[in-house]
Amino acid sequence: MTKLKTGAWIFLLMFVLNLGFLAAQEESPGEDEDNPSIESDWSVFNAPSYERGDQMFGIGLGVIFPALFRGKEGSLPNKLKIGGTGALSYDYFFTSRFALGGEVNASFNGTVGGNMLYLVPIGVRFTYQLVFHPIEIPIIMAVGLAPHKYLDQNYLGLYLKPSVGVFWRFNSDWSFGLQGAWWWMPEWTKDSSESVYGNFATLTIAARYHF
Repeated sequence: MTKLKTGAWIFLLMFVLNLGFLAAQEESPGEDEDNPSIESDWSVFNAPSYERGDQMFGIGLGVIFPALFRGKEGSLPNKLKIGGTGALSYDYFFTSRFALGGEVNASFNGTVGGNMLYLVPIGVRFTYQLVFHPIEIPIIMAVGLAPHKYLDQNYLGLYLKPSVGVFWRFNSDWSFGLQGAWWWMPEWTKDSSESVYGNFATLTIAARYHF
């Protein structure tokens, strides 16, 4: 009878020890329950899904390269230097990928003669945007009017501006990236032999605010 009681006590002791071992295994080694790990909310941010009504403001600064100038008889000599450019834009999304908006550009280029050419294109823009979170690629076509000023000469002409950008979505409010564009700017005159078709390339660093 004494042996039976002793065996029961040994069995009970082994059972309690096993429960304690299993409980210890369920706890992560080195984890402090009073100081749980902190995770950024942005680490669980899902790929942004644009909807109708989403909007963006954009700002960009960069350089403008005089690329190609043509007249009725063919290519014309380039008398412009590399200059500076800036842009402000607004976009309103109608679908998850398509947006309509407007933009204001401004640029300046020095000439070999020490003068300045100023361009201020203003127009509407159509955007189709691809999203590969956190990368966003807007493909844009802008069209509008561009005042030109050189010395005491002024001209108001058409401009077309296809562009593409690569942006990193930093958080829900901001994205940053690079944008390249091609400006096609004709100057039509009464005498067609004096008309000039100007082409410029721009490269800008840009930021966009999403709301």
